[in-house]
Amino acid sequence: MATFERVHFLRASLYPGEVHLHSFQGFFCQWDRERFSGKEALIPIEGAALLGHVTTIRLIIEPRRADSLSIVLRAIDPNFLERVVPDAALPGGLSDRHKLGEETMDHLANQIGYLSFDLAEMDHLVVFSGSACWPVMKYNMQGRYPAFLPHAVYRINQYTGPIAGPPAPDEFAGVMRDQGVRIVMYTAEASLP
Repeated sequence: MATFERVHFLRASLYPGEVHLHSFQGFFCQWDRERFSGKEALIPIEGAALLGHVTTIRLIIEPRRADSLSIVLRAIDPNFLERVVPDAALPGGLSDRHKLGEETMDHLANQIGYLSFDLAEMDHLVVFSGSACWPVMKYNMQGRYPAFLPHAVYRINQYTGPIAGPPAPDEFAGVMRDQGVRIVMYTAEASLP
């Protein structure tokens, strides 16, 4: 018998006409260069669990813990960050985030609560070696953050039951494809953008 759970951890307010379609549990990932081969691999960040949501117009990624988002914010390019966090206000702007320190980025993470990616501005979704994903936005074509590993994907209705168990990047890619997002697959040997 399937185990069901409600998914109601959606911090973002939905726009008029926007419909919440799927949620997924997962982990933020970081890039790691293998010592001897020099190849890059994505590995989940310990303690950086996330809950993501796909709506009819956006991909929304929320941290399960406040420090998870802070880790990702420190890795994201400031120009890209301004697009996915348009309401963020820091003294001196986001371009000075390195001078502001870890404490200020933690405060920003607590203030914003989630990242929001407009599907219309998404060029494609990368699925890397069947183990992780990241959205590539039209205004940040070389970006590789935030990378994440979808763990379990859920359909949204009165109750949600998992439609795909761990790990689930292919199933997540299918959900995004259904929303009109192009999917690009990279293998571990492929040259990354």
